[in-house]
Amino acid sequence: MVGITWGGPSLSVVVTVLLSGLLVGVVEELMYRGFAVKMIRAGGHGELAVAALSSAAFALSHSTNLIGGQAFTTVAFTVFYTVGFGALMYLTLRATGFLVWAMLVHGLTDPTTILASGGIDKVSTGPSTSGLLHAAGLFTLPLVFIGIILLLFVRGRVGERNGDDGHVEPEADGKHVSA
Repeated sequence: MVGITWGGPSLSVVVTVLLSGLLVGVVEELMYRGFAVKMIRAGGHGELAVAALSSAAFALSHSTNLIGGQAFTTVAFTVFYTVGFGALMYLTLRATGFLVWAMLVHGLTDPTTILASGGIDKVSTGPSTSGLLHAAGLFTLPLVFIGIILLLFVRGRVGERNGDDGHVEPEADGKHVSA
């Protein structure tokens, strides 16, 4: 957000992009961290499978950008990025127990990226003139790798006790289940 040139786009463009981004965040999180997670869990799968499959489905849904004419390399990077981002959104859901937090994080990520890269109708392809944007760009790939690596540490099933300490994981809807 600090890397956005706020004086550039008109207020109506900023508001439209922010509201559209929030809507995308709500819809995509509802589909992939809401419905998909619930269906995969209902299929009896452990949390690693739930996390990996919901993140993979989220990423593969972005491959449809090929139909819109995006270059294969751009779509391939987007799919790779969205696996990690999906993992981080799953972990947000798992850590908080509330889908709304993943919706908000996702809903703010897309529009701020659009606004920081030049708005709706133009995209910056050269090096960033903002040090903050450059730093954010360098942080993106490690963030994706961190998301994928953290997936490997997801264990058990929601609602099961974790070890002998009596800790109970929250359900995705925020309710705590004791065994």
